Amino acid sequence: MRATQYIAHMWKRLLKVLIACLLVSVTATALAQKKIPPVVKTPQIVEAVRLNTQGMELFEAGDYEGAARAHSRALELFEKALGPDHLAVGNSLNRLGAIARVRGEYARAEGLHRRAIAVIERAEGPDSWRLTDPLNNLALLYRLNGGYVHAAPLLERIVTVEEKSVGPNRANNLVVALNNLAWAYRAQAEYARALTLYERALSIVEEALRADDGFPKPLLATVLDNLAPLLF
Repeated sequence: MRATQYIAHMWKRLLKVLIACLLVSVTATALAQKKIPPVVKTPQIVEAVRLNTQGMELFEAGDYEGAARAHSRALELFEKALGPDHLAVGNSLNRLGAIARVRGEYARAEGLHRRAIAVIERAEGPDSWRLTDPLNNLALLYRLNGGYVHAAPLLERIVTVEEKSVGPNRANNLVVALNNLAWAYRAQAEYARALTLYERALSIVEEALRADDGFPKPLLATVLDNLAPLLF
């Protein structure tokens, strides 16, 4: 297919998706929150969960120092009560890494996210969907420093994990993963690889629309915004 014909074909697909979104009722719900499996509620665990919740609230309020204290204490309690290789420990390390990142402590953030990944791998295996958060956070850290070469393998792994996952949000999560990986390739001027990933994401959207499954409008807009410049 010649370049001009290909561009026309892709714009026609984009137009069909946009029209379909106007006709189909879509609820822009957030992706399902990933929860820690239930554990025996000892006093230590109850306090750790309270501190974990407090830390997330402080983080949202912009009190990063307070959030770090709360999550650090929660980490200590989780490790004592559940051992060093429990999912709750990995999640606490991941949150501390995110706090370190926004505070500009990039070396510390990298170490914390890598520890979180290692803990979750030991707790649930290398293909667990719970790895996507720390993997994505580590990739984001590299992207902030222009390290797209280091971010791409992490984002590729997220795509692989999401491809194997099941559940009502699988398509949404996979589109997010494909979009992020395409963005990393695009930043490295690997436009052909980026275009292939955006096309795949668009195909998933089209399939969801044909099945009348609905699709989050902000996520669709992101895919379209990223794909369109590559068609010129």
